[in-house]
Amino acid sequence: LWTITALRGRSAPRPAPPAADTLDQRVLVWSVWDENPRGPAFVSVLASGGGLDPVLLAIPPKTVVSVPGRGYESVGDTAAVGRPEAVAGAIENILGIQVDAATGMPLASLAPIVDRIGGIEAEEVDEVIGKQRLNGQQTVEYLRAGSAGTGEAGDDTRFIRWLEVTTAIVTKAYEKPDVLQEIPAEHRPVFVAVGSGRTEALDLPVQAIGAGLARPDGEEVARLVRDYFLTSTKTERVVRIVVMNGNGRPGTGQTVARILVPSGFRLVSSLNAPKFNVGTTRIVAGSEDLLDEAYLVQRLLGVGEVYVVDQESHVADLSIVVGKDFLRR
Repeated sequence: LWTITALRGRSAPRPAPPAADTLDQRVLVWSVWDENPRGPAFVSVLASGGGLDPVLLAIPPKTVVSVPGRGYESVGDTAAVGRPEAVAGAIENILGIQVDAATGMPLASLAPIVDRIGGIEAEEVDEVIGKQRLNGQQTVEYLRAGSAGTGEAGDDTRFIRWLEVTTAIVTKAYEKPDVLQEIPAEHRPVFVAVGSGRTEALDLPVQAIGAGLARPDGEEVARLVRDYFLTSTKTERVVRIVVMNGNGRPGTGQTVARILVPSGFRLVSSLNAPKFNVGTTRIVAGSEDLLDEAYLVQRLLGVGEVYVVDQESHVADLSIVVGKDFLRR
């Protein structure tokens, strides 16, 4: 299920343009969703800098993950609601790394980009289209087509098509960044860097779990992260956390996750507390061995009181009930 695809149609490899700070890797999540009912959704992770080769990582849309503020759902369902920041939270939970930025667009917005790059050469063409070089609208239909597969585990036809389109776009953006007019200007440098000849395009390794769904293959994902991404964890171990929203503000779980995940914490669940009138954030450690991590959470959030409940849990190491004090930080 983990396919690695070389960027096609290249001459000799070219060096990537330097990032603003070559010591830092910048990670951007790009989500594209179809506004048509039951249309496809696509998610890619683009990364450059930090002394590593650029990477373009496609995420199977049926991959199930804990999404901050939304619970467990597939990445495709998260992308389909048009909230790139929620997709970024999901990717952080899958990869255990910090996402620096998120951007997204409706699928139809790809059409003018493809037209500006002069179309794309498709390896596999739907019989209805009947052409090898596709213009913008044909490309959108190429990605929508039922024959492109479902995007489920074991069906990577749509991934291949998505990689064809995205690699064509970033390749042209390397030469002419103004083709990316639909992409916010602050995000374009990552697209340009990923268009270099040293980039690898690959799919997230997943395992089928039934009903057309999949989950990340933990061992292979860890290997992928080690090879292609910089990590900056501040804990000596991965600590599982459950975040409960006790203040009633939407998106609180997602905000907390974006603060904690880069420091080595792994969000396993985000849900609402029984009541929304919690005044002070409570950080509950499952044992005294986890006190250091609990106090690290307190420092990172800037609020809260730490408690120890000496009770083994097979779900999480720390439970965080986010109170109204977090709204005033």
